[in-house]
Amino acid sequence: MRLNGKIIVIASIIFIFAYNLHIYPWMMDDAFIFFRYAENFASGEGFVYNPGECVEGCTSFLWMLTLGAVALFKFDLLVFSKVLNAILACLVIILAAGSHKYIRCVPPEGAAAAAALTAACGAFAPWLSSGMEVVLFSFLILFAFFYSTGAKKPVEYGVSGVLCALVVMCRPEGVFLVLPIFVFHYINHFHRRDRGFYISLFKFAYVYAPYFLWRLWYYGGLMPNTVRAKVGFGYSQAARGAEYFFDYFLLAAPLLLFAAAAGFYIFSDLKKNARDEACGVSFNGDEAAAGASKLAVLYAFVILNIIFVIAAGGDFMYGFRFFAHLTAPIAILAVFALEKIFAARRYFVTALIFVISYGLIQFFVHPEIYGISNSSPVDFGREAGFFLKTEGRPDAVLAINTAGIIPYYSKLKTIDMLGLTDVHIASAAVENFGAGPAGHEKGDGGYVLQRRPDFIVFGNFEGSKTPIYRSDRQIFESAAFQSGYEAKVHRITAGVRRGGVDERYFHYFERKKDWPF
Repeated sequence: MRLNGKIIVIASIIFIFAYNLHIYPWMMDDAFIFFRYAENFASGEGFVYNPGECVEGCTSFLWMLTLGAVALFKFDLLVFSKVLNAILACLVIILAAGSHKYIRCVPPEGAAAAAALTAACGAFAPWLSSGMEVVLFSFLILFAFFYSTGAKKPVEYGVSGVLCALVVMCRPEGVFLVLPIFVFHYINHFHRRDRGFYISLFKFAYVYAPYFLWRLWYYGGLMPNTVRAKVGFGYSQAARGAEYFFDYFLLAAPLLLFAAAAGFYIFSDLKKNARDEACGVSFNGDEAAAGASKLAVLYAFVILNIIFVIAAGGDFMYGFRFFAHLTAPIAILAVFALEKIFAARRYFVTALIFVISYGLIQFFVHPEIYGISNSSPVDFGREAGFFLKTEGRPDAVLAINTAGIIPYYSKLKTIDMLGLTDVHIASAAVENFGAGPAGHEKGDGGYVLQRRPDFIVFGNFEGSKTPIYRSDRQIFESAAFQSGYEAKVHRITAGVRRGGVDERYFHYFERKKDWPF
């Protein structure tokens, strides 16, 4: 790596760390669902949200397994998740900056530019603090891609198969990288006349098949319960997904446009290689063609992911979680196109400065990014959870929509009223599914009341006096609820933030002691 490349990598890492200090103590509420699974595993209850209920309420088994292993040693999961994500974020930047070593048609200057573009994208930078699997997934994608497309020896093909299995175990969307990689191996199988494709496929099955059979036996479903709660693949859902992608496009428009343009140059190089092969020119001797075939894997991965996210209806949370892991691949494709379009160095640098500047501006103007700094539920949720723990009996039951922070700290048995960790609610039929907010459409108020929760919290982590989501509304309209529960409010001092004491009110409903139902 050249000196200028090193400076860009260091500057990119410093920027990401500074930004995450700025948004502290922001974390995703869903991260605490992972933490709860991990601590239940460490205490001998298994990978469960509530002891005795085998529901796969986490999308990333590999992240859950990692946290579970750490929980065995009684480490603070909040701190560990941030530290590990910080290390992985640095590795993502370094891998992007070293992409020229694996893809010869990407020059060193372009690889350094890809690192800068990755750091300057608001869809990647916040996830260091999130407590989620996003940075791990981003790292595995780059590592598996570079290693697999460079595999030549049998042992390397075997490692490629293992890495591909880990990618899919980290997130199901990893299959959109694994499929192009296997196609790449299959094509090379004919050119090199080796058995790499079969070796990698065997090693993938060797790792993934036992895991898949185990989770099928343990949880009883082909896909995580979260998919059942969120995904429907209808017209309304696709329309919402298209809107989600449009918001993402506004965040990273120049990056996406140049990445899209990369497809033309990749196709041109592959077409030229096909003509050369017809004339007897060796495939392996053409670095441009070899690089184009590798970039085609990355391009296919990005396109397949975008199509899937649109079809699945996008997401509800800040930060574009469903697109965050595409940031480094898109940056690599974008700089490849930039180098092709702007052959003169001064034009390339000018275009690069424009793309980076656009990305940095979005940190201050795009609502999905600047809203993160004003959305820090950890301190409040912790105090609310501790409060419910002291107010209720050890066997008390909590019904809530935000199934992360408050249930994690309260340690109470919890009914997730949005269904991420509840099979019954996740399976509930909803009219015009996909037209509402992603992941917040399912509900069954009657089912919740039948379980006689001691505490019910409407809305989000601060609670609400009035119903917001489906279960909330059905519960609120019930005569049993009106007669059996009373509204309560508790003032919470959530700590000092940016020079002031943050005092807010926690609204909840408590079941009356003499409720006969």
